[in-house]
Amino acid sequence: MLQPGRSFSTESYRYGFNGKEKDDEVKGNGNQQDYGFRIYDSRLGRFLSVDPLTKDYPFLTPYAFAENDVIRCIDLDGLEKVALSGTVPPEQYHKKDKSGNRIPGTTHYTPLHIAQFKKQTEFLKNKYGYNTALQVSTGQEVLQALKNETKSAGEITHLSIFSHGGVGRLANGGNVGGLFFKNDAGFYSKTVGGSETGSVEQLPTLINSGDIKFAKNANIFIDACNTAGQEGNSSIDNFAEQLCLTTGANVFCSSGNMAQETPGTANGKFKIPDGQSANFYKYSRIEEKYDDNSTEKTRFVIKKENLGRNVDVKQSN
Repeated sequence: MLQPGRSFSTESYRYGFNGKEKDDEVKGNGNQQDYGFRIYDSRLGRFLSVDPLTKDYPFLTPYAFAENDVIRCIDLDGLEKVALSGTVPPEQYHKKDKSGNRIPGTTHYTPLHIAQFKKQTEFLKNKYGYNTALQVSTGQEVLQALKNETKSAGEITHLSIFSHGGVGRLANGGNVGGLFFKNDAGFYSKTVGGSETGSVEQLPTLINSGDIKFAKNANIFIDACNTAGQEGNSSIDNFAEQLCLTTGANVFCSSGNMAQETPGTANGKFKIPDGQSANFYKYSRIEEKYDDNSTEKTRFVIKKENLGRNVDVKQSN
């Protein structure tokens, strides 16, 4: 609450306590702030609506500021979950020639795919309170979205990505796995291509600097084909495993093609199509001790759990 003689007001700077925007038009100078997902009344010391994450924290009052720990804590925007959906510009929509082959310069994306990916994020927003106003068309946009969410919420507890994915071949004969967006501008396991590309290899620097932060036991759900490599082919790049090792998050993904359980209806349920040799997996990073010349050391290893041929996004919430 404002103190006489110790406040000021100017249209050129509308931000105040907790770094949130003041909404002076409603109740006067400094009496109301917009937190994005809730409105805060500084005179009452309370929010005027229920926290969107209330159902996940039944032991807390839904109206309190910073869990009533107001001396040392700030309150976040109300969300720590983010969902990204892939998109590409119209000139890169999927097109085939007369022989049925994809025309160079186009992608696997169609307007229907883009709409379905976005619909899945809206499902997560309505059911689990995700931040979903994020469509990405390059790997660098993925990294920027993670930086923005970290800056806004402090850390990321859940990340869901809906896009095309798979394995691409490199000129040197190697391969690279990851998420496909615009041509040669995806989010890959290795750094390749031009300035629009992003990669798992770039994450450690951003994590060490604090620009991107995943919460302990964070979950990443990936609706994209082949992000766990390909079943029975150890030479195929495993994007999800590298993502798990780098971020420490649990990663839910597929070792082959995957599809919505009910096409056209976003219900968070996915399946492996009939005839496909693949499964869904959960990758977890765990710490183990090992002996190095009579010296006990620790290292990270991957635990791989087979989830079968059907998965529900709620398993990662």
